[in-house]
Amino acid sequence: MPGVDLRRVDRSQVNPATVAGYRSSASRVIGTVARLATQKAVHVLLDATPLLLQQFPDARVLIVGDGPLRATLEQQAKRLGISSAVTFAGYQEDVASAYAAMDVFVLPSRDEGYGIVFLEAMAMGVPVVGTRVIGSTDAVDDGVTGLLVPYADAPALAQAAVRILGDAELCRRLSSTATERVRRSFSREQSVAKVETLYRELANQQPAVKG
Repeated sequence: MPGVDLRRVDRSQVNPATVAGYRSSASRVIGTVARLATQKAVHVLLDATPLLLQQFPDARVLIVGDGPLRATLEQQAKRLGISSAVTFAGYQEDVASAYAAMDVFVLPSRDEGYGIVFLEAMAMGVPVVGTRVIGSTDAVDDGVTGLLVPYADAPALAQAAVRILGDAELCRRLSSTATERVRRSFSREQSVAKVETLYRELANQQPAVKG
């Protein structure tokens, strides 16, 4: 798995004004950072939003990213009557401030390559919810560093987010365990070192060429 550039998700680089803008007057912010394409299944997060608002009426959903489905997703939000509770922030270079604005990070992907955004959120101390699919399960240890739910199950996704938002001890435990694990095992430097070690081991296993 590629490592996380911890400089990109450094809380000392967070812009307080940007965070305040994202949060506005929201009591809770449920966010994602994703390309708005079929693979990321952001439509499931929107389907879950009415259920989230039942528990936290002043919550806001923050969607950071752009892509071919943006207009479709905006129409879905209108159709569900949740446009006032959803912010489509578009592509943002400053992802640290976006993560810092979130109380929980959610990515309901159909599949993932490496789940790097989970690791970025975890490095920022944001508890995460994902789906039990390839890639996401590599990044998130269910019940230990985050929560996983079945793919395309909006009620389960909402329930997992509500569980984290309503349980301060669970939130603290997931966040601290995940942050420590990312910084210990998934920094870019550590990943490079692991690959170099693997290559050396493979090279040492090659049979000697006879002259």
